[in-house]
Amino acid sequence: MSSKKNTPPTTPPTEQAVTASNTDAIFDEVLRQIQASRQKAFAQVNAALIELYWQIGEIISHKVKTEAWGKGVVRELARYIAQNDPEAKGFSDKNLWRMKQFYETYQGEEKLAALTIKLPWTHNTMIFSRCNTKSGLHRLITHIDQIILYQRLEPIVILYL
Repeated sequence: MSSKKNTPPTTPPTEQAVTASNTDAIFDEVLRQIQASRQKAFAQVNAALIELYWQIGEIISHKVKTEAWGKGVVRELARYIAQNDPEAKGFSDKNLWRMKQFYETYQGEEKLAALTIKLPWTHNTMIFSRCNTKSGLHRLITHIDQIILYQRLEPIVILYL
């Protein structure tokens, strides 16, 4: 005598059942990946721009010291950029002077300069235009770096808790 139970044949879950059980989680994961990639792309573009601003600031700083560049030449450079690359934004004479100030503020401060690529340009200008001492600048940038690190770690920690 067999003791087989009469169980109905199993059928694959319906689309509605699958949707109800795990689609929200999958959709959330896809959305998180999109947002993470967008943030990563933003960070890479920001780093490239900050490096560009550093290089431009270095050029202007050296030209001011060695060839007596002044407001007129920098204004001419800003016009030249605008005429020859109309899509390039953010290269006004005022911003070119900020790039020079940025370079001169962090020149010789490799650790600090490396941290600046993590911040948007407007945050960098706010910092170097308001911090009067190297020690104050160092404390502020280091503190900001710790905040950025925490913001990156927090979602990972939450995910594993």
